[in-house]
Amino acid sequence: MNNSLKLILFVFLFFTISCKSKKNAQTSNTMGTKEQYPQAIIGEFSTKSDPFRILSAQIQGNFIEIEVQYGGGCVELHDFTLTGSPNLLKSNPPQRIIQLTHDSKNDMCKALITKKLKFGISNLAEHTKKGNKVILKLDNNEKELTYSYE
Repeated sequence: MNNSLKLILFVFLFFTISCKSKKNAQTSNTMGTKEQYPQAIIGEFSTKSDPFRILSAQIQGNFIEIEVQYGGGCVELHDFTLTGSPNLLKSNPPQRIIQLTHDSKNDMCKALITKKLKFGISNLAEHTKKGNKVILKLDNNEKELTYSYE
């Protein structure tokens, strides 16, 4: 083999190996970090949602965990969005209505799926000051959840 062919082969192998090692490094870096959860948004409520049922909801730190049940089974990932009303209801502490919506991605299967969802809720607080409280009313449900910003 002549020197230029060896050089081209060396460069090709170098870039192939370095690309693979970068990919592995990124994967290993994300393994050591905290899991990422979708964040609740502030905005207008949607009139579109596929059917689902809320089984339970609880606040843990700056997160809300909501257990839901819905029909499906053919599409692996259904989308859920948590939206907070832009306006706070005047009370002490203030109240914010939050809405959970479901996009089934046209999953017409009939299996009954139960899933726990987790959302970051720090932007639902009135002020981002530790201890600041707001009552979250999920889908205008009678159950109220007191959220204390951490």
